Amino acid sequence: MNHRDALRKSSKEFGQDAARQRKELIAGASRGIDRLEAAFEALPRDDAGLRRRAEILRSVPGCGLITATVVCTELPELGAIGQAPAAALVGGPYDQDSGQVRGRRRIRGGMRTVRNQLYMAALSAWSCNPELQA
Repeated sequence: MNHRDALRKSSKEFGQDAARQRKELIAGASRGIDRLEAAFEALPRDDAGLRRRAEILRSVPGCGLITATVVCTELPELGAIGQAPAAALVGGPYDQDSGQVRGRRRIRGGMRTVRNQLYMAALSAWSCNPELQA
């Protein structure tokens, strides 16, 4: 939920006296969100390879403009390396096994911003795709 949606939901809790202030806050948040989205749209336009990777990522259900832009800009190796090295760069879980002992899996290191964006994209895909929900 972005700031604009939070303001709209909370607007019902305020009294009538604050209606004008709420509208101004929502309008300001909308303008800020529009500027950010325009900036995200402009990033992949400069580079043909980056634009192509962003188009491929955006074709995946649940992966939107911001996720595609963050992944393409923060992980330029994507497409040139395999799955295991990409997972290691982002920070996949590592095991703590030794002999017969099976330890906990922990995420260490990696690119937190990319990992967080991919997690949110996975949640979005899960919520709108019945096959993933099963």
